[in-house]
Amino acid sequence: MRVRTVGEGPAIVCTHGLLVDGQIWDRVARGIAARGYRVVLPDLPLGAHTVPVKDRHQLTTRSVAAAIVDMADALGLDRFAMLGFDTGGALAQVATAANFDRVDRLALMSCDAFEHFPPALIRPFQWAARWSPMMTLVLKSLSSPRLQHRPLPLGLVAKHKIDPRLIEAWNRPPASDPEIREDCVAFIRQMSSVDTLSAARRLAEYPGPSMVMWSQEDRVFPHRDAQRLADLLPGCQLRWIEDSYVFAPLDNPERTTSLTLEFLEL
Repeated sequence: MRVRTVGEGPAIVCTHGLLVDGQIWDRVARGIAARGYRVVLPDLPLGAHTVPVKDRHQLTTRSVAAAIVDMADALGLDRFAMLGFDTGGALAQVATAANFDRVDRLALMSCDAFEHFPPALIRPFQWAARWSPMMTLVLKSLSSPRLQHRPLPLGLVAKHKIDPRLIEAWNRPPASDPEIREDCVAFIRQMSSVDTLSAARRLAEYPGPSMVMWSQEDRVFPHRDAQRLADLLPGCQLRWIEDSYVFAPLDNPERTTSLTLEFLEL
């Protein structure tokens, strides 16, 4: 797993969703690091990673969540804050539920939760993943330049135009490397709400500070889940992000940075 860090100080691990990587956090990470924090940005094996996974049987929600904690071990992080986002929000919930002693505070932002893992938008991908050639065709089609400015799929997750260089960086691995495509297929195929529902039961006892941040105009993850998560986590703060769809770190990095700093200072 490739990992980048920005800044020095108490650590916060920021996760990401399917078919993107840690670069989605870059603008926010600079603002957080400037306030004296170490921002850890892993490139999770969710389809835009550049190094294929050696053992594809390890591409389960629980194994990838455990790998986040293993990454923290490798970086010498005994305790750290976790900010789970998009598909990475489900991973953050599972990792935190199994490691209260390591994750000393938890934030969740517009992410899979409860029975919505995967969310409705991803379920057609999960159906396609039952037959690898079909999923290969889907992943290759998503990388077509003709689709990068269409309402689907990016128009559902980003309110404002994404830098074409970033889109190209995300699309290149699954479009060019069949091993990366197979990694993505393997992860999507196994996604199940069994994991998020199990994590939720454990998170009801989470002892650390917590915050739920949700995009007000989110078209993918239900607002109801934001309230449910805030009600579930003891003493949780619920905050809304304006002028943004799912990709708040790109759509509204200023508000995302401000809320993340508020979370870190709870």
